[in-house]
Amino acid sequence: MPIALNNIGYRTYFANAIWDIAIIGLIWYYWVETKNLTLEEIDAIFEEKHSNVPDIEQIRTGKATLDVGAVEQELEKKVIATKRG
Repeated sequence: MPIALNNIGYRTYFANAIWDIAIIGLIWYYWVETKNLTLEEIDAIFEEKHSNVPDIEQIRTGKATLDVGAVEQELEKKVIATKRG
């Protein structure tokens, strides 16, 4: 920064301002709002479907049920496999 100030003076601040505005624009465009969303909905937005938990809408409509026992057993198997190797 001191080299830039010595060479182009106050215009250094314009370069920083342009960079800041560009970053703010990118954040505004790409930032995903997660307010008032369930964890399942957030999961679907960011990573698509990667868990064994059915979609919340399917559970609400009765098309799917949440079998906690099966999910816990699979999680336990993963934990044991991770500890072993």
